[in-house]
Amino acid sequence: MAFAVNEDDERDFPAELIRWLADKSPDVWFATTRRLNWDNAIPVLQWIVSQPNCDKANAAMIFWLSEPAYYGERLARGEVPRGDGWSLVNAILTNWRSGFYQRAELAWPDRHEGADIAHFLGRLEAVPGAREALQVPPGLLGKLPGREPQVATAHDPEENPELWDLLYGLGTWAGNRPMSEAWQAERKAKAQLAAKRRKEIALGILFLIVAAGFAVLAVVLNSHKP
Repeated sequence: MAFAVNEDDERDFPAELIRWLADKSPDVWFATTRRLNWDNAIPVLQWIVSQPNCDKANAAMIFWLSEPAYYGERLARGEVPRGDGWSLVNAILTNWRSGFYQRAELAWPDRHEGADIAHFLGRLEAVPGAREALQVPPGLLGKLPGREPQVATAHDPEENPELWDLLYGLGTWAGNRPMSEAWQAERKAKAQLAAKRRKEIALGILFLIVAAGFAVLAVVLNSHKP
């Protein structure tokens, strides 16, 4: 979820988030990319795609979500594309062609994307000349197999107040701030609901056991009737 940020805030949130990400794994970069409000986080995305350890799935996600067809159309017209989106598309194409991205552990699109690769390819093919003008490498034109990112609880903004603050400063809402009263109340309510469900399940199992016992007893008693 995205929202407007406070433009009067003097903190450089993109730079701070980049520093936070610098010693984290590419899995964390991938998971963080999904949460970013792109209106305010282009420097973070540029940093991610400039890293040799950036997973191919992360680069592909950023490439396709940057609307490459828009820039391919301009290239096909002989125009020079400009803008933040083009800086991402161009960097990824250049890096991909040169073999810069070697890590290929994560999957994309995955179950969280909401669209398969055919959706993105269809948008590109719908613009005459865009694919040829961009010279999209074959590796970017198909689904990337792999696993889901493995992110420790400490690197989840729903658990980490520091990361929550950084994303919030960039216009991303990640639920109630960790450790806040609202967050604690929410956790307590979830724990109580989970306990209630476990109790209901236990009672259901107990009922089935008792019912089964009575059924066995009835069979035994019937078998002993003269």
